Amino acid sequence: MGAAWRESLAPEWHPAFEWVERTLGGRIVRFERHPRWRPAWYLDVERGGETVPLYFRGDRGALDHGVYPLEHEMKVLVLLEKHGIPVPHVFGFCPEPRGIVMQRCPGRSNLATAESEAERVSVLDHYGDLIARMHAIDPDPARGGRQPPTTWTCPKLRAPRTSP
Repeated sequence: MGAAWRESLAPEWHPAFEWVERTLGGRIVRFERHPRWRPAWYLDVERGGETVPLYFRGDRGALDHGVYPLEHEMKVLVLLEKHGIPVPHVFGFCPEPRGIVMQRCPGRSNLATAESEAERVSVLDHYGDLIARMHAIDPDPARGGRQPPTTWTCPKLRAPRTSP
């Protein structure tokens, strides 16, 4: 596809796609708009003989009434990855139009589609472990310390557990 995306893409997205190609050192070979209320794209970038699956999470702009800007979300993802929490790898922040360029991860987003009750329970149990680990991370690296271990309980799943 290469530069063919220019022909079928609204001009306001050209700077973002050019930024992705320039920053990742490859070319976009496939793109698909993620059908959401926020601007978002699935991108495949070819570089070095491999295809890198990406997700462009765009800024909500005027619709964003949240407390934190999109850059904060990016910083949280970077911090979580640094501490071994499985999150998409962040490749960078596109300045215009604003968006996080991150790894596109495989999987399902709806737990109701689990193959079995055992899989559903396993996923929930893993999720609880991850939440506990996240609460153990000191969000302020300037302090240099970690929060005390966090204990969590999910009565439908397991007995109380303590984060590592």
